[in-house]
Amino acid sequence: MEKEKSPESGKREDVVLPNGVGEETAQTEDLPTGKVQYFPANPKQVLLRRVITVLVTAACVTGLVFILREERINYALLILIISALLVCVFVFAQSFLISGYRVAIDYDNKAVILRYMFRKLSIPFLEFDCREGEPDEAQKAIRKIRAGSPQRMYLILDNVHDDSCYQTSSYDLASNADFMKLKEEAEQIARAYKAREHFEEEQRALKAMEEELAKEALTDVDIQKIVEEGAQADSEGTDPSEPSKKEE
Repeated sequence: MEKEKSPESGKREDVVLPNGVGEETAQTEDLPTGKVQYFPANPKQVLLRRVITVLVTAACVTGLVFILREERINYALLILIISALLVCVFVFAQSFLISGYRVAIDYDNKAVILRYMFRKLSIPFLEFDCREGEPDEAQKAIRKIRAGSPQRMYLILDNVHDDSCYQTSSYDLASNADFMKLKEEAEQIARAYKAREHFEEEQRALKAMEEELAKEALTDVDIQKIVEEGAQADSEGTDPSEPSKKEE
């Protein structure tokens, strides 16, 4: 699963949802209840990661023993090897986590759960949206080379209030059937809860409120300016409503 990052990410202020958001409708009542749907990772991908990490770990251990036997230790190379060993341990451990499931849909707690690295991310149905994804530049290049081979399908799973979204593909999951099942259920949830529509409506309301506040602030500035001009005119003994006359 790939994580797509926006140029700026950070903490987001909570905002109040519009009235009516989250109320159960006929569509939400049609969703399954009392189950958790699991979508495990591609077993070939899991096995490949384990094999590669074992081979790299063996090479790192050999290099580590060789370095420590030297009279003058190359500390830069030592740090590099230790770092590679740690990465291998993390990737190997993570392969066991995603073999259980890479994506899950919890209908009891009304949340979509994602495995990303060592994090378990939960997206409430009220904030969940999905859309078709697309390959990155590397995958596009591979597509051109393997024009006759089956093409991967991509799906973006998104929390509408977050700055980042997560993309998975048919290669990431155990089978194309699992991917299509995930796509079908994710789209059904997105249609039922309409998180994207509610979020956009919320943003329009906030923008309108900001524009109204800006107009009120501008009006206050104009009033203050008139008051200041009036005070200045009083001090000079002239009426600010009358135009000044030129001296002949």
